Amino acid sequence: MSKNLNHVIPDFIMRYFRVSNTKGQVYLLNKSEKTVKPINTRSWSSFNLKKFYSKKDLRTILQKFPSVKVNPLFTRLDDTLENNLDYCLEDPFKKLLEKIISGAEIGKFEVTESEANFIKEYVMVQKIRTYKFREDAKFLSKDLKVISIGEISKRITEEAKKHVLTRNPNPREILKKATESRLRMLRYYDNPENHTLEIVNNEKRTAFFNATNLQAKRISLLVNKTAIPFILPDSGIVELSPTERFNPVTVEVYLPISPKYCLKISSGKNDVVEVSNQQIINSLNSHFLEMSLSAVVSGDKEYLARFSD
Repeated sequence: MSKNLNHVIPDFIMRYFRVSNTKGQVYLLNKSEKTVKPINTRSWSSFNLKKFYSKKDLRTILQKFPSVKVNPLFTRLDDTLENNLDYCLEDPFKKLLEKIISGAEIGKFEVTESEANFIKEYVMVQKIRTYKFREDAKFLSKDLKVISIGEISKRITEEAKKHVLTRNPNPREILKKATESRLRMLRYYDNPENHTLEIVNNEKRTAFFNATNLQAKRISLLVNKTAIPFILPDSGIVELSPTERFNPVTVEVYLPISPKYCLKISSGKNDVVEVSNQQIINSLNSHFLEMSLSAVVSGDKEYLARFSD
């Protein structure tokens, strides 16, 4: 991988979704263009980004932020984040996936407690490392800049009906402060050092585990027994809530690892769930597409084309 090119989805996962009898070709569905085209797994900007992470070693970055505690997962402080992701996260996860998939092929699914905990750690990092996470964090910034003063005045009036305001807020001042705050956020996330810091910050890890109640949940394996494949979103993972309101207790995390297998983290009791209903697979894939930033990939061109209509 080029030093200036950072990957946000591991190549070894991408390869599980490749077209049969090719080294690295997949079909990509572009959400905005609604087109399906063949690509090499290293060539799409949603999966491999130029200078997305800082090229500085972690220790140098952390010197500017002495109060930040590093996620214990990242042990190579004198190395870059890209190399930490390779050695501390992806290499061991690759071996674990090989074990899971080879076992599943002969009807076995066994993960130790330490392996289950590592899968959860992987999911947490995958959530924060992607382009989607950064763009989601910036979304409100772009949205708020176009809110009118009239809209802010309307919201203040609505709020005043619920609460007794001690002073009369100035809509222009609120708009100015909100815009300044969101612009600072935009600049913050556009800085590779700051994004790198977000990924290694142990507080972010703790916040994600708490928000999803991840530690208390089980790892299960969805086995796709249908003729249609699981697809892979550019977010790598997808969080879904079975209830209308987001509830940490019920939220489920899906990690597609191949067209046939998908890891699921939930409060469910079953270790292996065989799915023979195409409607269920289609529904999951629709969620994967919806929750992606700009693209999903698959080795099945015809199936992806269904989502481009």
